[in-house]
Amino acid sequence: MAKAGANTTLNEDIETLIEIKDTIAGNIDLNWNLNLHVEDWDGVRVSHGRVVELSLKEKGLTGTVPKELSMLSSLTHLILSNNRLRGEIPSELGQLCRLKKLNLRNNSLEGTVPPSLGDLRSLEWISLYNNGLSGTIPGSLGNLTKLKVLSLKINQMSGPIPAELGSLSQLKELHLSTNRFTAIPEELSRLCRLQRLQLHDNRITGEIPAWLGDLSELRRLYLGQNKLEGGIPPELGKLSKLRRLSLHNNCLTGRVPPELGKLKRLQHISLYNNQLEFGITFFF
Repeated sequence: MAKAGANTTLNEDIETLIEIKDTIAGNIDLNWNLNLHVEDWDGVRVSHGRVVELSLKEKGLTGTVPKELSMLSSLTHLILSNNRLRGEIPSELGQLCRLKKLNLRNNSLEGTVPPSLGDLRSLEWISLYNNGLSGTIPGSLGNLTKLKVLSLKINQMSGPIPAELGSLSQLKELHLSTNRFTAIPEELSRLCRLQRLQLHDNRITGEIPAWLGDLSELRRLYLGQNKLEGGIPPELGKLSKLRRLSLHNNCLTGRVPPELGKLKRLQHISLYNNQLEFGITFFF
């Protein structure tokens, strides 16, 4: 392994990559071979004698996500987005205790989100959107107290949004649109840093929660294409930083509260296909 480097632990990382090469690549060819320095391998970044990043975005991968990735114990970034990976997300990824970013979006992954991902206490960013994932959001994701972005949109996930997500005190973006979620827990009112909340195109019932007006950092609120009833709470008029508001294609009734007309930063509002009475005019 002369080209691999002298570090024993790095050599173990290299052996792992060689072992999983065909599993992850499928029908395409990666230049992972011992005739090249590992620093020159496709998508591999080494720091302090360990593999710390695997970034294979848009490489045409057609294989599966190998469970052996868990052996890369210094990995901080795992980026396999925009490929044609299939199969399930292995629960063993929950052993990557240093992982900060997990991006598996835009693939053909199936099955459920492993509860073991809730063990990734260093995780700041997770995107699994546009796959074929099903089942519910595991409540264990509420353990990810450093998480800033959670994106599970465009899947086939269902059930109520778990109350445990209200513990994500650093969360800035929550993208759950285009699934089959049914309820918004009041615990999300604790997400005081949240800037984007995307829940459109689900099966959410009941009324729009008035406590959404307490999420003072919100810039974008998307609740369109659900089964929401009742009126628009005037408390939404407290969202002084709101720029986009989507409530279309619901079963909303009553008068549009004049408080919405005082949102000076609002650039777009979508209220069509409801049964609302308009007493105000919006100027953008």
